[in-house]
Amino acid sequence: MKNKFDSKYELSDCLKISEVFAAPKEFDSNNDGHVNNSDEYIEIYNCGTTSVNLIGYLLDDITTGGSAPYTIPSNTLLDPGGYWVFYGNTTGIVLNNSNESVNLINNLGEIIDSITYSSSSYDISLAYLPQWDILINDIPTPGDSTTTPIHSNITELSDQLSTINGIITNIDTPYKGFALLQDELSVIRVRSELIPEDSLGKAFQLLGYFKARANYNEFTVLALRSIDYNPSFPLLEISSLSTELLNMTICLNGYASQIDENTIRLTDLQNNENHVTVHIPESITVSNNQIVNACGLLAYKYSKYQLYVTDPALVTTQVQGTLGSLVNTGINYIPLWITTLVLICGIFHILNRKKKCDIL
Repeated sequence: MKNKFDSKYELSDCLKISEVFAAPKEFDSNNDGHVNNSDEYIEIYNCGTTSVNLIGYLLDDITTGGSAPYTIPSNTLLDPGGYWVFYGNTTGIVLNNSNESVNLINNLGEIIDSITYSSSSYDISLAYLPQWDILINDIPTPGDSTTTPIHSNITELSDQLSTINGIITNIDTPYKGFALLQDELSVIRVRSELIPEDSLGKAFQLLGYFKARANYNEFTVLALRSIDYNPSFPLLEISSLSTELLNMTICLNGYASQIDENTIRLTDLQNNENHVTVHIPESITVSNNQIVNACGLLAYKYSKYQLYVTDPALVTTQVQGTLGSLVNTGINYIPLWITTLVLICGIFHILNRKKKCDIL
């Protein structure tokens, strides 16, 4: 049964968990003269344009356990641009200092915002306004941090707190213990302890640290949240492949030839000397000489490029064009406009047997 709410206040399209304070030690956040779990808090921000009555909304930590959900009572009206702080002594929610999630659930039972973090420090909170920032011993104000592109100079940023955006394209494949996060230009390995199992194809903002390894770069995640972010996978010619694209999810066009039920050979549309091996799910079937568009993870094995496709929706096919077949076989064809006029004249002659068709 749905929770009731005041109909004059619409469901907001922009409510955010703007801060989580999980580990009070010396900071008395609620000013009651004591420092304990009551000082833990969750702050909500209305980034929309309408007031929201939060009656029936829920705050919860790990949805499969942890503390009992807290139902926000009536008369909790949050104006546009406003904040509401829910302290631990009100919600009864005890936040873990590590490996914790915080969820905001609307009165339809839908999770509309979530924050997951791997660790927290005493008297330090995680805030988001609208970018992540680390704020110490104070009620947060909007930070001036910016999102760092994945392709930045990792050596210079190593061990610095950074924020990156991207889409999860793979988990534990091809690197055990890592997910791959990709933006428009590049990809990076992300330690996958906090990455949800159902996050393939979903966009996240990650807070954490870059680390430059000998042969690759990685990102250690402290906290993450879902975001609206839709980068497009690059569509490339097979002849343009390079080692700089390895581990990226890319899209390729080409003529297909079946090798076996899980593998096709994709040949460049312009140069039949360039080809790539594409590994596809068993549910996909293609015919020889079809034009195929396939998107997947690019790898280099056995001295050649390999494309690994995990989602059948990322493979589309079309039959090679009829005009191309006619030209290739040397058959002459009649221009379409002449054919159309001949048909018109034929119809005219049938309907008007005594009249002459003078169109041509």
